[in-house]
Amino acid sequence: MKGKILAIIPARGGSKGIPGKNIKELNGKPLMAYTIEEALKCPEIDRVVVSTDSKEIAQVAEKYGAEVPFMRPAQLAADTSKTIDAVWDVLDRLEEDYEYVVLLQPTSPLRLAEDITGAIQKAVENGKDVVSVSKVQDPPVLMRQMDENGELTPLLTEGSTVRRQDMKPWYRVNGSVYVNKVERLTKTTSLNDNPAGYEIPRERSLDIDEPEDFELAFLTAQKESQIAFGDGTMYIEHFVEHPRHIEFQILADSHGNVVHLGERDCSIQRNHQKMIEESPSMAVSEELRKEMGIAAVKAAKAAHYVNAGTIEFLLEKTGKFYFMEMNTRIQVEHPVTEWVTGLDLVKEQLRIASGEALPFSQEDIHIQGHAIECRINAENPWKNFRPSPGTITDLHLPGGQGIRVDTGIYSGYQIPPYYDSMLAKLIVHGNNREEAIAKMKSALGEMIIQGVDTNVDYQFEIMNDPDYQKGVFDIGFLESHQIGGVKVNEA
Repeated sequence: MKGKILAIIPARGGSKGIPGKNIKELNGKPLMAYTIEEALKCPEIDRVVVSTDSKEIAQVAEKYGAEVPFMRPAQLAADTSKTIDAVWDVLDRLEEDYEYVVLLQPTSPLRLAEDITGAIQKAVENGKDVVSVSKVQDPPVLMRQMDENGELTPLLTEGSTVRRQDMKPWYRVNGSVYVNKVERLTKTTSLNDNPAGYEIPRERSLDIDEPEDFELAFLTAQKESQIAFGDGTMYIEHFVEHPRHIEFQILADSHGNVVHLGERDCSIQRNHQKMIEESPSMAVSEELRKEMGIAAVKAAKAAHYVNAGTIEFLLEKTGKFYFMEMNTRIQVEHPVTEWVTGLDLVKEQLRIASGEALPFSQEDIHIQGHAIECRINAENPWKNFRPSPGTITDLHLPGGQGIRVDTGIYSGYQIPPYYDSMLAKLIVHGNNREEAIAKMKSALGEMIIQGVDTNVDYQFEIMNDPDYQKGVFDIGFLESHQIGGVKVNEA
């Protein structure tokens, strides 16, 4: 059985060829993030550590899941510094025993987890250190040196008369992956001392060293697209990591008037299907609400839209937001907006359809209190959210001030297996978020639906989750949290 394996990603901050190279964006993501993500996918690797002298690089590394337990000393981050010194700096300061160390250059964004795993397995099985290699397109026997007069001389004479199709493959060390047994390392050796080679396909061996290499990476992806799909059309879009799903309710009449009614936070989702919606969002300040609202209104006006609808955004933790889609209809979660604005959206929809102008302007819209909606579904969260068709044998719906239930079910209602499993919408309103959560917990506790399985208890557990109560969540909340003993996609 193998010992522990440490992955080290060296990423100093002083690159002269491309300033800030290691965190320069490639297709919307920092360059080094590709290496971190693939390393974390390798089950063989026990720990992924970034060695850097830059606080900015350290922040990016930690954001993408790597450890930065300490900063690299300045004397080990100069242009003349040796990689082996940085490796030993990490090994000495961790004070842990590792059998193998895997060095992963952050400038190889196309290398995959399977390439790293394959190199590790070869090292373990063969008992030799391993370095990644790739086939060269043009063997050295075809290369020529040219003097100042244009005279050509072969770089190699041996094998120069062999036909190209009969030539054996040549390989170059691409420096993407180094796997070394720690006990064989000394502070004067090189990671490349007498290793075995592990081949990585040439298209995944790109090393970003010059500004032109970023363009080459794009062209490589384009070529792969052409081969895989017969279409090399490419575009670059921003990768939004761990966003919140924020949508703005808008109303637009046929007279050119458009207003927004604030936002709804729809981030509590399972498989991108909304489960809980609330208004306003804990992640949206007054300033951001104004900015996003203006963008939503502009989008609706640009489309000459007439009706109720929503402009939907993905919101980063930085406060930057990106348009996702527009829903040209009334939505399931519209009651939370009705609670906090005091407007009947369906009524306003009918007025718009009748050709009437909006009777209010943006300055008339005010957000009052906090509203939360839970979607009550006929499903069993403890059996991988298995749908639960059948007959409702007993039903009790909660009521009282600040509680609303939108549903069509009743005792004796037959739930068919052919449609969406949503049975009801439970909506509450409070003076603030804490009061709304407390009211929702009380209403969920009062709700009784017998004869079929539902997610009522699961929704109650979400309300009790400390991170949810603090408003600390994004669209991956249910995948990252154990709710009532259930973790989405791991049930």
